[in-house]
Amino acid sequence: GFEILAVILVKSPLKFASEKERKDAMDKSNKWLSEQPNVIMASECRGMGMTGVMISLHKDYSEFDEFMNNHRQQLGDLLEEVQAIVVNLSGKGVNRPLHLKYLAEGIK
Repeated sequence: GFEILAVILVKSPLKFASEKERKDAMDKSNKWLSEQPNVIMASECRGMGMTGVMISLHKDYSEFDEFMNNHRQQLGDLLEEVQAIVVNLSGKGVNRPLHLKYLAEGIK
């Protein structure tokens, strides 16, 4: 039932913030994430100048767009940059569909 998979990379300017500022930002981020059932993974990361990554699933582009607007409204003050990679899960360009069965097959 999901048409969109999004990989969202963020860059936080809090590298040189105080310990309290970083903790407050993390608490705010974690609270927002706990209210997003479509986010299947979120973590700190390194590479490409980014500091965080989030993977989410969306029923359609309109839902993704609303999600990104909400993200910007709620957490935009904590972020310096946000980049998203949007994957059309039902498009003709899908070479291997998103499915966990591949992991199960590899474990056997």
